[in-house]
Amino acid sequence: MKNQRLDYELLAESLRDRQLVSNDALNHVLHQVQSTGALFPALLVKDGLISDYELSRVACDVFGLPFLPVEQYAPDKALLPLLDADFLRHYALVPLDKRGKLVVMALPGMVPAEVLMEAEASLQAKIVPVIGTVTTNQRWLEENLPPPQALQIDAEAEGAEWASVLDMGDSAVQSGLEGAGPEGLPDPSLVELEASLGLLDIADEPGQVQPRRQQADESLAFELPELPDLGTDEARGDAA
Repeated sequence: MKNQRLDYELLAESLRDRQLVSNDALNHVLHQVQSTGALFPALLVKDGLISDYELSRVACDVFGLPFLPVEQYAPDKALLPLLDADFLRHYALVPLDKRGKLVVMALPGMVPAEVLMEAEASLQAKIVPVIGTVTTNQRWLEENLPPPQALQIDAEAEGAEWASVLDMGDSAVQSGLEGAGPEGLPDPSLVELEASLGLLDIADEPGQVQPRRQQADESLAFELPELPDLGTDEARGDAA
């Protein structure tokens, strides 16, 4: 790219001179940029200090660049793998097209020249910058880039954690099926567990266990009255 003075200070001066954003607000946003590395145009739009379109209009005028947002020129998705996804996401840069050793790049209002120089080094090509908008660039990248690496790591960790929980559950079930003690008695650890849940009465003598479930079933056992045979007319008359 040409040696243009693409920097935040020049854009801030232009916004101040045009009385589009107050001096105090600009200084506050510039301080945030210096301390956090955030994107200057994105902070201006996010804080409602200027509209997205107005910011792009000023950038076009100040830096002498054409306005070409992603709605007017569909980006070539094949160019995305050529640059780091986190780099594109952080600076809201959208590569639109590649012609030989030239790559057309839509800026979110603007980015410093150093950022475009870094992109040129990665692409091994010259960048032709055009002005897009913060919102449309960010939305297009969100829809077309893979999730941030941190989110992928969190998702993988969560999946591994659930797999571990399921493995523990399978192990516990298998242990219960195979853990019978001598002479058909339940495993002692399972006896203690069921006793703590009130499912067993543990007798005074070791090895004598009376399941409460069985006692409950026996208490419910009663004989049904014998019903008459209703299969004949005579039986029906006797029943009546």
